[in-house]
Amino acid sequence: MLIIAIAVIKVLLITVFGWVLMRRRYMDDRVFDFLNKFLVDITSTCLIFAAIVENAKLVRGSHVSKFLIFSLLVFVIGWILGMVIAGVVHGPQAEISGLISFQNCGYLPLNIALFLLPPLLCREFQVYVFLYLLGFNILMWSVGSYFMFKRRGEKFDLNSFLLPPVSGTVAALVVVYCGLSRFFPDVVLSPVRMVGDMTFVLSAIVLGGWLAKVDLRGVQDKIIALTFASVVRLIAVPAIFFLLVVKMHIYSLLGLFIVLTAAMPAAISLPVVVNIKKGDTDFVSQGVFATHVAGIVTIPFWLGLFLKVSQFKI
Repeated sequence: MLIIAIAVIKVLLITVFGWVLMRRRYMDDRVFDFLNKFLVDITSTCLIFAAIVENAKLVRGSHVSKFLIFSLLVFVIGWILGMVIAGVVHGPQAEISGLISFQNCGYLPLNIALFLLPPLLCREFQVYVFLYLLGFNILMWSVGSYFMFKRRGEKFDLNSFLLPPVSGTVAALVVVYCGLSRFFPDVVLSPVRMVGDMTFVLSAIVLGGWLAKVDLRGVQDKIIALTFASVVRLIAVPAIFFLLVVKMHIYSLLGLFIVLTAAMPAAISLPVVVNIKKGDTDFVSQGVFATHVAGIVTIPFWLGLFLKVSQFKI
Protein backbone atom coordinates (compact mmCIF):
# COMPACT_ATOMS: atom_id res chain seq x y z
CA MET A 1 0.00 0.00 0.00
CA LEU A 2 2.87 2.37 0.86
CA ILE A 3 4.60 1.93 -2.49
CA ILE A 4 1.31 2.73 -4.28
CA ALA A 5 0.78 5.87 -2.19
CA ILE A 6 4.35 6.98 -2.94
CA ALA A 7 3.80 6.50 -6.69
CA VAL A 8 0.61 8.59 -6.56
CA ILE A 9 2.35 11.28 -4.49
CA LYS A 10 5.18 11.55 -7.04
CA VAL A 11 2.66 12.18 -9.82
CA LEU A 12 0.80 14.61 -7.55
CA LEU A 13 3.94 16.67 -6.91
CA ILE A 14 4.54 17.19 -10.63
CA THR A 15 0.85 18.05 -11.04
CA VAL A 16 1.09 20.62 -8.25
CA PHE A 17 4.11 22.09 -10.05
CA GLY A 18 1.94 22.57 -13.15
CA TRP A 19 -0.81 24.10 -10.99
CA VAL A 20 1.67 26.60 -9.51
CA LEU A 21 3.02 27.51 -12.95
CA MET A 22 -0.52 28.32 -14.10
CA ARG A 23 -1.64 30.13 -10.96
CA ARG A 24 1.54 32.25 -10.76
CA ARG A 25 1.27 33.17 -14.46
CA TYR A 26 4.54 31.53 -15.46
CA MET A 27 2.33 29.73 -17.98
CA ASP A 28 -0.38 31.85 -19.62
CA ASP A 29 -3.30 30.57 -21.69
CA ARG A 30 -1.38 30.84 -24.95
CA VAL A 31 1.54 28.78 -23.65
CA PHE A 32 -0.82 26.31 -22.00
CA ASP A 33 -2.80 25.79 -25.21
CA PHE A 34 0.45 25.15 -27.10
CA LEU A 35 1.67 22.63 -24.50
CA ASN A 36 -1.68 20.83 -24.52
CA LYS A 37 -1.72 20.60 -28.32
CA PHE A 38 1.96 19.56 -28.40
CA LEU A 39 1.19 16.87 -25.82
CA VAL A 40 -1.83 15.45 -27.66
CA ASP A 41 -0.65 15.79 -31.27
CA ILE A 42 3.09 15.17 -30.97
CA THR A 43 4.57 13.63 -27.83
CA SER A 44 1.75 11.21 -26.98
CA THR A 45 1.43 10.12 -30.63
CA CYS A 46 5.19 9.46 -30.78
CA LEU A 47 5.02 7.52 -27.52
CA ILE A 48 2.12 5.41 -28.77
CA PHE A 49 3.79 4.65 -32.10
CA ALA A 50 7.18 3.78 -30.59
CA ALA A 51 5.76 1.63 -27.78
CA ILE A 52 3.56 -0.42 -30.10
CA VAL A 53 6.19 -0.94 -32.82
CA GLU A 54 8.97 -1.74 -30.31
CA ASN A 55 6.75 -4.33 -28.64
CA ALA A 56 5.34 -5.88 -31.82
CA LYS A 57 5.41 -9.45 -30.48
CA LEU A 58 3.60 -8.45 -27.31
CA VAL A 59 1.00 -6.50 -29.27
CA ARG A 60 0.27 -9.44 -31.58
CA GLY A 61 -0.31 -11.64 -28.54
CA SER A 62 -2.48 -9.11 -26.69
CA HIS A 63 -5.67 -9.42 -28.79
CA VAL A 64 -6.60 -5.81 -29.57
CA SER A 65 -10.28 -6.75 -29.58
CA LYS A 66 -10.41 -7.35 -25.82
CA PHE A 67 -9.15 -3.81 -25.16
CA LEU A 68 -11.75 -2.41 -27.55
CA ILE A 69 -14.44 -4.40 -25.72
CA PHE A 70 -13.15 -3.14 -22.34
CA SER A 71 -13.30 0.50 -23.46
CA LEU A 72 -16.81 -0.03 -24.84
CA LEU A 73 -17.94 -1.67 -21.58
CA VAL A 74 -16.67 1.25 -19.49
CA PHE A 75 -18.44 3.68 -21.80
CA VAL A 76 -21.78 1.83 -21.82
CA ILE A 77 -21.78 1.22 -18.05
CA GLY A 78 -20.94 4.88 -17.42
CA TRP A 79 -23.65 6.08 -19.80
CA ILE A 80 -26.31 3.91 -18.14
CA LEU A 81 -25.24 4.83 -14.60
CA GLY A 82 -25.12 8.49 -15.63
CA MET A 83 -28.72 8.39 -16.82
CA VAL A 84 -29.78 6.78 -13.53
CA ILE A 85 -27.88 9.31 -11.39
CA ALA A 86 -29.14 12.27 -13.45
CA GLY A 87 -32.70 11.10 -12.85
CA VAL A 88 -32.12 10.86 -9.10
CA VAL A 89 -30.39 14.22 -8.58
CA HIS A 90 -32.07 16.05 -11.50
CA GLY A 91 -28.68 17.00 -12.94
CA PRO A 92 -27.41 17.38 -16.54
CA GLN A 93 -27.65 13.83 -17.89
CA ALA A 94 -25.07 13.98 -20.70
CA GLU A 95 -22.51 15.77 -18.53
CA ILE A 96 -22.92 13.32 -15.62
CA SER A 97 -22.66 10.37 -18.03
CA GLY A 98 -19.53 11.92 -19.51
CA LEU A 99 -17.87 12.25 -16.10
CA ILE A 100 -18.55 8.58 -15.41
CA SER A 101 -17.86 7.15 -18.89
CA PHE A 102 -14.66 9.01 -19.81
CA GLN A 103 -11.79 8.64 -17.38
CA ASN A 104 -8.19 9.83 -17.29
CA CYS A 105 -7.00 6.51 -18.69
CA GLY A 106 -3.90 7.66 -20.54
CA TYR A 107 -1.49 10.10 -18.94
CA LEU A 108 -2.30 9.48 -15.28
CA PRO A 109 -2.03 5.64 -15.28
CA LEU A 110 1.10 5.90 -17.44
CA ASN A 111 2.71 8.13 -14.84
CA ILE A 112 1.60 5.93 -11.94
CA ALA A 113 2.98 2.85 -13.72
CA LEU A 114 6.27 4.68 -14.38
CA PHE A 115 6.80 5.14 -10.63
CA LEU A 116 5.18 1.87 -9.53
CA LEU A 117 6.32 -0.89 -11.91
CA PRO A 118 9.77 -2.24 -12.87
CA PRO A 119 10.89 -1.35 -16.45
CA LEU A 120 9.76 -4.55 -18.23
CA LEU A 121 6.32 -4.55 -16.64
CA CYS A 122 6.02 -0.82 -17.23
CA ARG A 123 6.61 -1.24 -20.97
CA GLU A 124 4.02 -3.99 -21.16
CA PHE A 125 1.59 -1.83 -19.19
CA GLN A 126 2.17 1.02 -21.68
CA VAL A 127 1.14 -1.26 -24.55
CA TYR A 128 -2.08 -2.13 -22.70
CA VAL A 129 -2.81 1.57 -22.20
CA PHE A 130 -2.30 2.46 -25.85
CA LEU A 131 -4.43 -0.43 -27.12
CA TYR A 132 -7.19 0.63 -24.73
CA LEU A 133 -6.85 4.25 -25.85
CA LEU A 134 -7.63 3.26 -29.44
CA GLY A 135 -11.22 2.48 -28.49
CA PHE A 136 -11.40 5.16 -25.81
CA ASN A 137 -10.30 8.01 -28.11
CA ILE A 138 -12.76 6.96 -30.81
CA LEU A 139 -15.56 6.93 -28.23
CA MET A 140 -14.61 10.15 -26.46
CA TRP A 141 -13.69 12.33 -29.42
CA SER A 142 -15.92 10.77 -32.05
CA VAL A 143 -18.74 8.22 -31.87
CA GLY A 144 -19.42 8.15 -28.12
CA SER A 145 -19.52 11.89 -27.49
CA TYR A 146 -21.59 12.37 -30.66
CA PHE A 147 -24.40 10.15 -29.38
CA MET A 148 -24.06 11.32 -25.76
CA PHE A 149 -24.27 15.05 -26.57
CA LYS A 150 -26.12 14.86 -29.90
CA ARG A 151 -28.24 17.89 -30.72
CA ARG A 152 -31.25 17.88 -33.03
CA GLY A 153 -30.14 17.96 -36.66
CA GLU A 154 -26.45 17.46 -35.85
CA LYS A 155 -24.54 15.34 -38.37
CA PHE A 156 -21.69 12.99 -37.56
CA ASP A 157 -18.23 14.31 -38.54
CA LEU A 158 -16.07 11.61 -40.13
CA ASN A 159 -12.99 13.79 -39.59
CA SER A 160 -13.21 12.95 -35.88
CA PHE A 161 -11.56 9.61 -36.75
CA LEU A 162 -8.42 11.43 -37.93
CA LEU A 163 -7.19 12.69 -34.55
CA PRO A 164 -3.39 12.16 -34.21
CA PRO A 165 -3.54 9.70 -31.25
CA VAL A 166 -6.11 7.57 -33.11
CA SER A 167 -4.36 7.69 -36.48
CA GLY A 168 -0.98 7.12 -34.78
CA THR A 169 -2.29 4.00 -33.04
CA VAL A 170 -3.84 2.65 -36.23
CA ALA A 171 -0.63 3.32 -38.19
CA ALA A 172 1.45 1.50 -35.56
CA LEU A 173 -0.93 -1.49 -35.58
CA VAL A 174 -0.74 -1.65 -39.39
CA VAL A 175 3.05 -1.70 -39.14
CA VAL A 176 2.95 -4.49 -36.53
CA TYR A 177 0.36 -6.74 -38.17
CA CYS A 178 1.87 -6.34 -41.63
CA GLY A 179 5.24 -7.43 -40.27
CA LEU A 180 6.88 -4.10 -41.08
CA SER A 181 8.25 -3.41 -37.59
CA ARG A 182 11.63 -4.91 -38.53
CA PHE A 183 12.09 -2.07 -41.03
CA PHE A 184 12.10 0.45 -38.17
CA PRO A 185 15.61 0.15 -36.70
CA ASP A 186 16.57 1.51 -33.31
CA VAL A 187 18.23 4.54 -34.91
CA VAL A 188 14.75 5.58 -36.11
CA LEU A 189 12.64 4.49 -33.16
CA SER A 190 14.91 5.87 -30.43
CA PRO A 191 14.40 9.56 -31.37
CA VAL A 192 10.66 8.93 -31.69
CA ARG A 193 10.66 7.31 -28.25
CA MET A 194 12.71 10.20 -26.78
CA VAL A 195 10.13 12.70 -28.00
CA GLY A 196 7.37 10.44 -26.72
CA ASP A 197 8.97 10.14 -23.28
CA MET A 198 8.35 13.86 -22.75
CA THR A 199 4.71 12.85 -22.38
CA PHE A 200 5.20 11.62 -18.81
CA VAL A 201 6.30 14.89 -17.19
CA LEU A 202 4.47 17.15 -19.66
CA SER A 203 1.14 15.41 -19.09
CA ALA A 204 1.35 15.90 -15.31
CA ILE A 205 2.22 19.58 -15.77
CA VAL A 206 -0.69 20.04 -18.19
CA LEU A 207 -2.98 18.24 -15.74
CA GLY A 208 -1.98 20.75 -13.05
CA GLY A 209 -2.63 23.59 -15.49
CA TRP A 210 -6.10 22.25 -16.28
CA LEU A 211 -6.98 21.98 -12.60
CA ALA A 212 -5.74 25.53 -11.99
CA LYS A 213 -8.14 26.80 -14.68
CA VAL A 214 -11.23 25.26 -13.05
CA ASP A 215 -13.73 27.86 -11.82
CA LEU A 216 -15.17 26.65 -8.49
CA ARG A 217 -17.66 29.50 -8.12
CA GLY A 218 -21.20 28.24 -7.71
CA VAL A 219 -20.05 24.69 -6.95
CA GLN A 220 -22.25 24.61 -3.83
CA ASP A 221 -25.36 24.63 -6.05
CA LYS A 222 -24.18 21.47 -7.84
CA ILE A 223 -22.61 19.66 -4.91
CA ILE A 224 -25.14 16.81 -4.80
CA ALA A 225 -24.87 15.98 -8.51
CA LEU A 226 -21.08 16.31 -8.42
CA THR A 227 -20.86 14.08 -5.33
CA PHE A 228 -23.03 11.35 -6.88
CA ALA A 229 -21.07 11.47 -10.16
CA SER A 230 -17.74 11.33 -8.30
CA VAL A 231 -18.80 8.39 -6.11
CA VAL A 232 -19.98 6.40 -9.11
CA ARG A 233 -16.83 7.25 -11.12
CA LEU A 234 -14.39 6.41 -8.31
CA ILE A 235 -16.24 3.72 -6.32
CA ALA A 236 -19.04 2.03 -8.28
CA VAL A 237 -17.32 1.63 -11.67
CA PRO A 238 -14.02 0.26 -10.29
CA ALA A 239 -16.01 -2.03 -7.96
CA ILE A 240 -17.78 -3.54 -10.96
CA PHE A 241 -14.53 -4.26 -12.79
CA PHE A 242 -12.72 -5.38 -9.63
CA LEU A 243 -15.42 -8.01 -9.06
CA LEU A 244 -15.13 -9.02 -12.73
CA VAL A 245 -11.35 -9.45 -12.36
CA VAL A 246 -11.80 -11.53 -9.19
CA LYS A 247 -14.57 -13.62 -10.76
CA MET A 248 -12.40 -14.40 -13.80
CA HIS A 249 -9.20 -14.77 -11.73
CA ILE A 250 -7.28 -12.22 -13.83
CA TYR A 251 -4.50 -11.97 -11.26
CA SER A 252 -1.87 -10.63 -13.63
CA LEU A 253 -0.62 -7.33 -15.03
CA LEU A 254 -3.75 -7.30 -17.18
CA GLY A 255 -5.91 -7.46 -14.05
CA LEU A 256 -3.92 -4.61 -12.51
CA PHE A 257 -4.44 -2.61 -15.70
CA ILE A 258 -8.21 -3.22 -15.70
CA VAL A 259 -8.63 -2.19 -12.05
CA LEU A 260 -6.38 0.87 -12.34
CA THR A 261 -8.03 2.04 -15.56
CA ALA A 262 -11.52 1.65 -14.09
CA ALA A 263 -10.46 3.55 -10.95
CA MET A 264 -9.21 6.65 -12.76
CA PRO A 265 -10.83 10.08 -12.21
CA ALA A 266 -12.74 11.83 -14.99
CA ALA A 267 -10.83 12.65 -18.18
CA ILE A 268 -8.96 15.95 -17.96
CA SER A 269 -9.81 16.77 -21.59
CA LEU A 270 -13.54 16.14 -21.11
CA PRO A 271 -14.30 19.89 -20.69
CA VAL A 272 -12.85 20.43 -24.18
CA VAL A 273 -15.23 17.84 -25.65
CA VAL A 274 -18.19 19.27 -23.73
CA ASN A 275 -17.32 22.80 -24.88
CA ILE A 276 -17.26 21.61 -28.50
CA LYS A 277 -20.65 19.97 -27.93
CA LYS A 278 -21.95 23.18 -26.26
CA GLY A 279 -22.66 21.45 -22.95
CA ASP A 280 -22.22 22.64 -19.34
CA THR A 281 -18.43 23.10 -19.28
CA ASP A 282 -18.35 24.55 -15.74
CA PHE A 283 -20.14 21.52 -14.28
CA VAL A 284 -17.84 19.08 -16.05
CA SER A 285 -14.69 21.03 -15.09
CA GLN A 286 -15.77 21.01 -11.44
CA GLY A 287 -16.43 17.26 -11.70
CA VAL A 288 -12.97 16.66 -13.17
CA PHE A 289 -11.44 18.65 -10.30
CA ALA A 290 -13.47 16.80 -7.64
CA THR A 291 -12.63 13.32 -8.96
CA HIS A 292 -8.91 14.08 -9.19
CA VAL A 293 -8.80 15.36 -5.61
CA ALA A 294 -10.76 12.36 -4.30
CA GLY A 295 -8.69 10.02 -6.48
CA ILE A 296 -5.68 10.69 -4.24
CA VAL A 297 -7.42 8.39 -1.73
CA THR A 298 -9.43 6.02 -3.94
CA ILE A 299 -6.68 5.06 -6.42
CA PRO A 300 -4.29 3.65 -3.77
CA PHE A 301 -7.28 1.89 -2.18
CA TRP A 302 -8.25 -0.01 -5.34
CA LEU A 303 -4.67 -0.83 -6.29
CA GLY A 304 -3.90 -2.01 -2.75
CA LEU A 305 -7.04 -4.14 -2.70
CA PHE A 306 -6.14 -5.77 -6.02
CA LEU A 307 -2.56 -6.50 -4.94
CA LYS A 308 -3.78 -8.00 -1.66
CA VAL A 309 -6.37 -10.25 -3.28
CA SER A 310 -4.30 -11.27 -6.31
CA GLN A 311 -0.92 -11.52 -4.60
CA PHE A 312 0.52 -9.99 -7.77
CA LYS A 313 4.14 -8.97 -7.23
CA ILE A 314 5.47 -5.62 -8.42
